[in-house]
Amino acid sequence: MLSLQQKRSAIVAEMRSLTAAPAGEGGDLSVEQETKFNVLKGELEALEKRIERQTLIDEAERRAQGVPLSGTPDFERETREFSLIRAIQYQLGSRVDAGRELEVSAELARREQRSSAGILAPYSVFERRATITTAAPASGPGSNLIETDHLGGQYIDLLREANPLAGLGVRTLSGLQGNAEIPKAKTATTVGWVAENTAFAGTDAAFDKVTLSPKHVGALTSYSRNMLLQSSPDIEGLLRSDLAQVLGLEVARATINGTGTGAEPRGILGQVGIQEVTMPTTGSGASTAPDYMQLVPALADALFTANVRNVAFLANSGFKRTVDGLLTADGLPIGAAAFFRGYPHVWTSLVPADRILIAGDFSDVIQGTWSAVEILVNPYMEAAYTKGNVALRIVLTMDVAVRHPESFAAFEEEVA
Repeated sequence: MLSLQQKRSAIVAEMRSLTAAPAGEGGDLSVEQETKFNVLKGELEALEKRIERQTLIDEAERRAQGVPLSGTPDFERETREFSLIRAIQYQLGSRVDAGRELEVSAELARREQRSSAGILAPYSVFERRATITTAAPASGPGSNLIETDHLGGQYIDLLREANPLAGLGVRTLSGLQGNAEIPKAKTATTVGWVAENTAFAGTDAAFDKVTLSPKHVGALTSYSRNMLLQSSPDIEGLLRSDLAQVLGLEVARATINGTGTGAEPRGILGQVGIQEVTMPTTGSGASTAPDYMQLVPALADALFTANVRNVAFLANSGFKRTVDGLLTADGLPIGAAAFFRGYPHVWTSLVPADRILIAGDFSDVIQGTWSAVEILVNPYMEAAYTKGNVALRIVLTMDVAVRHPESFAAFEEEVA
């Protein structure tokens, strides 16, 4: 893709040079220039089609989701109908048909060879998203005489950040038991040429391993008992969206910038071997200034040198202001698409302010899970009990690993 983009840039530059110096009558192109321009135009159109096809293929590969190693199609279909509300209502003693939820929980417990005081739910349940719109009826004279409808489907949620890793191709391994070790090649066998009757140099391939060990992430919250006893699909979507957001974003944060200390996974930025790129500059001496337009090529070149081809970017949200302020020679905004040179990019606050940009092949990231998400309801927890609410705890056991740290490059900025 990079070679195609470079070739396109060269063609455009050559076409611009022809139009900038017309040699024909009345400021028009000469016959030779017109012929050359048309040839270049045809090459550009053909190249645009090649880039479009390659972009489509790259995007499809980039958005390919990891496939769980455990599970059958029939079981996966059953989990799609898993209801969080029914699972919680059953634990509250409500007379609901939670047969499907209990069967799914029992199957997950069997596969994980453990028991649970609550109900086990597949992690895929928390990857769904509810579509929520916001609206409010206008009030006016005599509004006290108008009946009020409770519009559960129009619930106004918090302004939450979307999971920036969704669609970047992060791999998932589910159903793990003990600590997981994934072998990887460290060095390759050396190949060389020798003269007649000369021995080849003997070299052995060296191997390493990537490890994952269980770590626990969870949340404790409370909901109104009446809300949890509602059978409205809107309540199901609201509850699912709330839990999915808090759990998914914390997993994403740890995947990007987990410290690896204590009970926290080690994220991409904490890996030994990740490539560090310094800020490109223009000018010299006292007139030296950051050259932001060369930052993306510098990161991409570092990855291409390491044979990384499937490149996407995560960018700190605060850096967007800098990119929006970059102007062309004509004083026009360059724009994010031009700044990122066509590479996929996501703005997120989960990238720390002192790193600004992370580039890499996110299919080299592995998220391993040892358990389904455990849902445990406690209607007697003192803080919730006194208010008539119900405490709810969710727990996921997982870890993060990076197959090749050199598949990622990051820029570190000095923060004043």
